[in-house]
Amino acid sequence: TAGEKTLIDSVSFTLLRGDKCAVVGDNGTGKSTLLKALLNSKHPSIKRGRQVKTAYYDQENANLDGENRVLDELWGRHPLWEQTKVRNILASAGLFAEDMDKKVKMLSGGERAKLALAVFETENGNILFLDEPTNHLDLSARESLETALQNFDGTVFFVSHDRYFTKALAGKILYLEKGKATLYTATYDEFTALLREEKSIEKTAQSIPAPVKEQNHYHRSKEERAESAKKQTRMKKIEKEIGDLETEESEINLSLSDPQVTGNFALLTEKCNRLEEIKNRLDALYNEYETLL
Repeated sequence: TAGEKTLIDSVSFTLLRGDKCAVVGDNGTGKSTLLKALLNSKHPSIKRGRQVKTAYYDQENANLDGENRVLDELWGRHPLWEQTKVRNILASAGLFAEDMDKKVKMLSGGERAKLALAVFETENGNILFLDEPTNHLDLSARESLETALQNFDGTVFFVSHDRYFTKALAGKILYLEKGKATLYTATYDEFTALLREEKSIEKTAQSIPAPVKEQNHYHRSKEERAESAKKQTRMKKIEKEIGDLETEESEINLSLSDPQVTGNFALLTEKCNRLEEIKNRLDALYNEYETLL
């Protein structure tokens, strides 16, 4: 629940070691609330393995103390570590010597996200809870996080609006809709295909026409056929544009490993900006496609 509002009234699922599960649903369906409940609740219905150790990444970085220096924020959690080790971990997250004495509250959103991820990674959890982990991260940091989580042999349970991050990581999908939670053992692409099929079947079952007068039947059927043909044409155009954009996206991502691109700041910036344009356009196309189903 959130305040007096019940967001989900039916939840039952099991996650095993190695599962990478994304929580998916419209805004307001309770994704972050569910994640926090599983992390913090002592309710007897939530059962954890005996060796489970959790680690949590908060999209608002609320676990960081704004008055701490960057160095102390991590070192204070591991006081027995050598300072060199702490600095090396922060450097690997993209925070360097000139950042060490800054107060956490003075960092940019991206820098705070990198610090929070450095803290998160050193907690050595074997089940990771992540709430919008790619918020504020640049492309390089997102790719590094994605690779690290793909190689992680524990369990990952996450909420993300980043469709590409979800596609790259998730092997299970927990779908929240109308107060219910359904677990799909599927990749994100498989899940969206199944969801489209389910909604199509549901829509067909609910589309039994009401009785009409004989003289109106032809005209109504003609209008319905025209509207259906219009939708089908638009859906085919959307599918083609999505395919073209995803092909372009793959080509750009492949080019980012070319030294001639990475060594040319203007060209690299152009390609990164184009990736962002593609991402926004694909989000809009997927949303439109779902409304046409």
